[in-house]
Amino acid sequence: MKKSDVPEPTVPQTLPREFSRGVKISSLILFLTLLGGSGWFFNAQKQLQRQSIEATLQSIAQLKAGQIAEWRNERLADAAVLASRNALTDSVQSYLSNPAALEISEIKRRLRPVMNRYHFVDVFIVNMQKEVKFAMISEAEPCPEHVSAIDAAFAAHHPIWTPLHTAAKRAFPHISIVTPLFSQKEENTPVGAVVLVADASQFLYPLIQSWPIPSDTAETLLVRKDGEDVLFLNELRHKKGTALTYRIPLSRIDLPAAMAIKGIKGIVQGRDYRGIDVIAAILPVPDSPWFMISKMDATEAFAEWRFRSVMIGLLFLGALALMAAGAFMLRQRNLKVHYRALYESEAALSQALNQHRITLKAIGDAVISTDAEGRVNLMNPVAETLTGWRQSEAHGRKLQEVYNYPQFLDRYLSYEI
Repeated sequence: MKKSDVPEPTVPQTLPREFSRGVKISSLILFLTLLGGSGWFFNAQKQLQRQSIEATLQSIAQLKAGQIAEWRNERLADAAVLASRNALTDSVQSYLSNPAALEISEIKRRLRPVMNRYHFVDVFIVNMQKEVKFAMISEAEPCPEHVSAIDAAFAAHHPIWTPLHTAAKRAFPHISIVTPLFSQKEENTPVGAVVLVADASQFLYPLIQSWPIPSDTAETLLVRKDGEDVLFLNELRHKKGTALTYRIPLSRIDLPAAMAIKGIKGIVQGRDYRGIDVIAAILPVPDSPWFMISKMDATEAFAEWRFRSVMIGLLFLGALALMAAGAFMLRQRNLKVHYRALYESEAALSQALNQHRITLKAIGDAVISTDAEGRVNLMNPVAETLTGWRQSEAHGRKLQEVYNYPQFLDRYLSYEI
């Protein structure tokens, strides 16, 4: 019999493994690139934010410490000029030895410009027994801080600052300059001292408490050592009524103020007097026992960085979503192409099988088709007649069970006859 011109069916192919592996590798590389880039940008932004905050805090601390040091040095220089005026010394010496209205008038004339120009709230004169003999405003007795400074000023032969303090008669925080007076006519014999009293609220505190940029938590602190404690000299932003009264033990190693007393300078991180995490810049105030601290809550310092981090996270998630959507669309497209090819292949195979089936049934010889395991899957009518098995009965049975040669031969011979 001539071979039938039946087209070979196309066997459907699964999705190419090479293509799938390539897509997965490319997606993984893109994901790792996005992840690494986001992480790098995240850390870079944090570092830039930290550097910006540290530079701001350091600049503010340097500015304020420099202004305070300059103010202290200028007032000391003014006091030194005052002490060098022999006319004032002579008037004070005359008045202390023999008080007279004329000398009082002369002393006031010389001291009032100094008091008004440099905003001193009071000026008074003490004798060698540290008794107040004349005062522009109040004749309160010298407090212990004044007494100590008077002794130091006479010993040093130049003006001396008192500590920043309060007193019974002067309850407001104030600081004074003790200016020793020496008689030039009597070989530098000490005559007495002029004490210039400055109200901290008029210059020092406003300077400390001002902040050059808007901030909800930032503040500057002026502190000094007081025994085994840190003494806060100015009013605290987040705790009222604290100037010269609020103390914290030096054992608080995480406290920036305690770090300052222990000699640490520069940028530090720790917890402030509220127990809040802060970033702080520490600087000693030159020529003083004071330390300047400018600080800001860490939450505010890194607020902008956290906002940027959220935006980076959202962008990263958006990129992942786009990648997932792209991969999903590509897979759907490939599956569509694959299933279409599968459908066309199945249709072609079904058509080819029908053609084979028709051809087999038209053959005059007996034809039995089996699978790889020898099970019958197709018989033509001649084979049904010669074997005695119908197609529906023989399907799936072993060939040896269906094809019995002696019976087949008998039926074949009679079929031929």
